[in-house]
Amino acid sequence: KVVGVITNRDLLKAQGQSPFFIVREISHAQFINQIVQIRQQIPRLIETLINTGAKAKNITRFLTTVSDAILQKIIGFALEEMGPAPAKFVFMVLGSEGRKEQTLKTDQDNAILFEDVDATSQKEVTTYFLKFGEKVCIWLDQAGYALCKGDVMAKNPRWCQLLGTWKKCFSEWIHKAEPEALLQASIFFDFRVGYGDEDLIAELRQYLFDSLVGL
Repeated sequence: KVVGVITNRDLLKAQGQSPFFIVREISHAQFINQIVQIRQQIPRLIETLINTGAKAKNITRFLTTVSDAILQKIIGFALEEMGPAPAKFVFMVLGSEGRKEQTLKTDQDNAILFEDVDATSQKEVTTYFLKFGEKVCIWLDQAGYALCKGDVMAKNPRWCQLLGTWKKCFSEWIHKAEPEALLQASIFFDFRVGYGDEDLIAELRQYLFDSLVGL
């Protein structure tokens, strides 16, 4: 017995409510304004997931997946506009994003780590990554990820540093029981790769673990 008809429009509408469809749309985006439009669909999709009984853990993981996809696409735009990076680097995501516990209403917590370069090229390399970080952070803000009020972002010179400098920062935060050090540790120790060379992150993480031995 025929009880109804499913049309192509029905199938497309159902697909449009799928998390996989959203991530695919992000990967196919050509311009930043397309990313903005896609990001605006997320609240309605989250509402649908909640109404259908999705677990909070799965929702935060989905939001993290979307954030990661948007970040990687925006970094691709920035690299295309600025040209190849002058050194190996990692765009790190921190805090809740670093823990893969992203929520719908969130601001940015990110940083840039780049490989140790010789003193003669350090200024040029740093200048590139600061401009790069500013571009990425501004585009993320346009896409719905607000600028961090505490300025914990890759566009801040303090958080766009050589690997060796990051190691020094981590060492200071570990060995100083001061409020500022504890605050930074609570943010930066939840770090992971958003985009870039995973070996650099692995080296920093191993340095962190080694520094904690015996404390």
